[in-house]
Amino acid sequence: MGALFAEAVLHYHALARRLSWRALSRELAVGPTPLPLSPFAAARLQELGIPLSHTGRSPLRLSEADLAQSAHAIALQEREHRPMIERLFPGWVERVQFWDVDDVDRLPFLKP
Repeated sequence: MGALFAEAVLHYHALARRLSWRALSRELAVGPTPLPLSPFAAARLQELGIPLSHTGRSPLRLSEADLAQSAHAIALQEREHRPMIERLFPGWVERVQFWDVDDVDRLPFLKP
């Protein structure tokens, strides 16, 4: 899961620079048994020397309270997440910043 990876990278570098920045990953469609961190993300964090302790707990479903309390709300894949935000939180679409960061399974060099 890209969000937990991004959370770990931010926490690691913020701590190293003594910044009080924190990221909280949330999911829009958490299934019955969400994976806490993909094996691809865990391997890359290890390559970067970032301890897995910088990742958060298993993903929680995004709530309106999360959006109201956030300084910034970022969705990592616009084509996937914009329709979900529009459906679940229509009043918040303009406040969410959408990035185009593909999941590992969509990267061209990993396709058979």
